[in-house]
Amino acid sequence: MKSPDSFPDMRCWRLLEAVFTQGSLAAAAERLNVDLSAASRLMQRLEQYAGEPLLNRRRRPASPTPAAGRLRASVQALLQAAERIDGDISALRGPKPARLVRLSIPSNFSDGAKLCAIHAYAEAHPEIAFELFSYRDEFDVAEGLLDAAYVPYWPQLLPGIETIPVFRSGTFLLAAPSYLERCGAPQRIEELCGHRLLRRTGRGYPAARFLFKDDLAFDIETGRLTRLGRTDCRTPASLPRARFGPFESGVRILSGDAVSCYQSALAAEGIAVDLSLRLVNADLEAGRLVAVLPPWRPALWTNTLAVRSETAGVPEFKAFAQWFVRKESLAGRARWKRWLSVFDEGAAAASRSGCTNPRPGDPDIL
Repeated sequence: MKSPDSFPDMRCWRLLEAVFTQGSLAAAAERLNVDLSAASRLMQRLEQYAGEPLLNRRRRPASPTPAAGRLRASVQALLQAAERIDGDISALRGPKPARLVRLSIPSNFSDGAKLCAIHAYAEAHPEIAFELFSYRDEFDVAEGLLDAAYVPYWPQLLPGIETIPVFRSGTFLLAAPSYLERCGAPQRIEELCGHRLLRRTGRGYPAARFLFKDDLAFDIETGRLTRLGRTDCRTPASLPRARFGPFESGVRILSGDAVSCYQSALAAEGIAVDLSLRLVNADLEAGRLVAVLPPWRPALWTNTLAVRSETAGVPEFKAFAQWFVRKESLAGRARWKRWLSVFDEGAAAASRSGCTNPRPGDPDIL
């Protein structure tokens, strides 16, 4: 048998060792996930190099010849050396660099718990790393300044952006006890006209305009009260403007971002309309803020991840997003149920009924 000059590649030697361990060429081919015809060609290549048969094909199944047996110790040493070389090469190349994700989170994440959870996730998953920002939005994602932004609303559908709904959230009108002592606690929704309201605004943030209770909607910009049908689940923008009840003046509104509205509420500067329960949870527990006119509240909103389309399909980010949605949903729903039970059981029942200005595709809040 003519011996070729070139050394057979490692597939041939791995096949020969597999024939020894599996007992036949067919079993070896199956073990290595190689077609039997391809395995036969590899064995023929090895036999050409050896210059003599390495399989006894007169037997069924074909078994290694004595010549193959004399080669086995050297074949095993060769395979072990190849494995060590692969390990050394991997060490030279170093670990695969982590996928960097530029993520914006609300400023009230600075309470520490959520930041620690994200850092802990990155430590447990070295394939991903985070550069964290505060209160950026979907416009920054669209401009390529971020990979994802967690925003407390349903973002505008800009080109190159995908949305991942996290959970629906709600809140109540909130004020410092000292403000209510100084200015008086409103007993009816109409009495808001004599108070300053603190309302969140932002580049993409949809400013709250309506407050809801049962089948009533109150427009804080005009002071108009509207009655809805009990099965009417229309969005605030579509509410009729019928006004019943005279109002002496419009409501005074002070607008600002979440932090400024929060600090203004703590400083007894007015009644906050739409501060998130995450931001004020500790203040509610400590009594620094209290609910005003429960069960009146703004419409529910959807907390959402706005993600660059090219980032949304990255496996490392998809795994993180699934973890994030699960963790945020559990915490957010527990927080909402907690304060519903304190301020208004009827609102909890209404939200479960679905008549809470739902947006198609949003997850249920409860």
